[in-house]
Amino acid sequence: MDAFSAPTTCPEGASWRYSGSGTGQFLHLGRTSVSLTHCTFVDFASGTGTFGPGTVILTAANGDELNLVYRGTFRLVMAPDGLTAVFDMTWVVAGGTGRFAGATGAGTTHGSSLLSTGTTAAVYQGEIGY
Repeated sequence: MDAFSAPTTCPEGASWRYSGSGTGQFLHLGRTSVSLTHCTFVDFASGTGTFGPGTVILTAANGDELNLVYRGTFRLVMAPDGLTAVFDMTWVVAGGTGRFAGATGAGTTHGSSLLSTGTTAAVYQGEIGY
């Protein structure tokens, strides 16, 4: 479920606080639940913005969690299906549970979100040591 809320827990100047969740297929985690939250800063005049710092919790099918901290940039584009945010982010591993306890690593994510439905497609790339 995607949710946009007042940026009361964000730094001054944030446009909103975003929380989202979903599922995806990851190479070392298998079918994974994804939960994330971040503050969003928008320049409405240019249709660009930044987000973060944020947190992602990736929960593998067996319940092990991998925690990431991230930030990124986006631009708004009008796509055939509607207004879309195209984004790039960088992340670092901030530990986890189970086999990811003490994990380290970093990477990037590229993707897009269709704003009318909250549907997001993203590719995470990087290295994780555990």
